[in-house]
Amino acid sequence: MEAQFSTVDVTVTSATVGRRWSRSAAGIAHQSYSIKVNYAPASAVQSITFSRAGITSSLTPTLREQSEQAGSISLLDTINEATD
Repeated sequence: MEAQFSTVDVTVTSATVGRRWSRSAAGIAHQSYSIKVNYAPASAVQSITFSRAGITSSLTPTLREQSEQAGSISLLDTINEATD
């Protein structure tokens, strides 16, 4: 018998209050966001990915770090607001 898999899209949203800035050099502004999703049971998940949408869809991260382990996935995106 062949295993049956289905795709489930889960929307993860983020609301911000104000803006947090870090200045790495004169005139260069960076902004970041980080998301961590936990899921269980881990054995029920074959793969998981993040896709940007909405206000972040047109941005190009200068740094994108993604890590995955059994039961969770994390994402860190850093955007250069001087160019995006």
